[in-house]
Amino acid sequence: MLSFAFFLGVVFITFNFLWSLFTFVLGAFIGEVGKTEKYILRITQAYFLASMTALATIDFGNEHQSRVIILLATGIVTLFLYLISKIEQRKNMIQFNLQLNRKEIRFSKNNLKYDVLIACLTVSFYGFSVFYLPMVDNVANQWFFETIQNLYATPIIGWIIGFIGIFFIISIFIKGIVAVQLVFDQVGNLFGSNTPKDDDDFVDYEEVEDDEMHKYIED
Repeated sequence: MLSFAFFLGVVFITFNFLWSLFTFVLGAFIGEVGKTEKYILRITQAYFLASMTALATIDFGNEHQSRVIILLATGIVTLFLYLISKIEQRKNMIQFNLQLNRKEIRFSKNNLKYDVLIACLTVSFYGFSVFYLPMVDNVANQWFFETIQNLYATPIIGWIIGFIGIFFIISIFIKGIVAVQLVFDQVGNLFGSNTPKDDDDFVDYEEVEDDEMHKYIED
């Protein structure tokens, strides 16, 4: 359903804005974070993103009297393509920084595998949450979702979000479909051979995540 996919685009945009504010304040208090803390933030963000998608699915279904199974299928595809497109963006960012010959850092390609794993677990959690709402029915999730709804209902702000949402959802599907090949490659690596790897498994690039830790994967 295109209307529901558009609604999810609005939810994603607004949630990312709120998450950016949260991580900005967090960074102001604790300063630079390490790799472990970054993955904790990513997993936390993935949980909230899946929760927002589940709450949006139930809310949209109740409001429009739509069949949950159809909304669930739409939500799975939209969320999956969104997360995968973000992984592809991160991969492109790595390649871009390589070309600029910035600060050299030893970086394992396994990092991208972990991102794919997080994405798959996020989509799975979303699917389970739709049928077992207590998994996401808590104060934090309700606050996030109600804030998203209030922002979207606000004149001018809501119009801007809706306008951006049109192009955002189109971008998700285009970039996500193109990036699907990345998923197959990464999943193949996850369950592939355990043969020891040489130095070719590492590339040098500047880790740009420090300045953009509020995003699940860099834009």
